[in-house]
Amino acid sequence: MHDPCVTAFLIDPTLFGGVDAFIDVECDQAGAYGRTRATLVESGAGRSQPVCRVITEVDDERLFQLIDQRLRRL
Repeated sequence: MHDPCVTAFLIDPTLFGGVDAFIDVECDQAGAYGRTRATLVESGAGRSQPVCRVITEVDDERLFQLIDQRLRRL
């Protein structure tokens, strides 16, 4: 449910928990080409600001309530 989760995050970010991270995309290694790697902020010494928040948890009960509530308005 990627699209509903993005929309839900924009409506209520408190539904989700996660960690700030730096993101790299592998462009050199043939076997790993295109692989996305996240480096957590704690281990990203020497870097500037993190570029994204990696979602690691969701309050699924509240998420489904929000989706249900919004669909009933249609």
